[in-house]
Amino acid sequence: MPQNSSAAAHGGGRRDAPNATIALLRGAQGSSVYDRGEIYQPKVQHSINVVDPIGAGDAYVAGYLWASLQGRGTQDAIDIAATVAALKCSTWGDIAVIREQDVIDALAGGPDVRR
Repeated sequence: MPQNSSAAAHGGGRRDAPNATIALLRGAQGSSVYDRGEIYQPKVQHSINVVDPIGAGDAYVAGYLWASLQGRGTQDAIDIAATVAALKCSTWGDIAVIREQDVIDALAGGPDVRR
């Protein structure tokens, strides 16, 4: 999504809740996050074999919250969130057990996610 399209999509939330962090999740098209006046997009794009996308949005949110609670910056949190969502999509079922090491390996090992 072009930066100005992300800005338009986040516009209402920014107006109504200017201090909020707002994530726009768009499935295979990626995500954007508005935080403290800036719009961020993941710098990582994993190539995955989608097995089951159910729960990917929840996984993204969980990854973002985990990274934020660890004291990571917004960009790192978004990259981790996108990685957790990609790992979830490569796993069958509603619940995916994703370890911290899985995320580290996926972020360090290149664009492909294999489970």
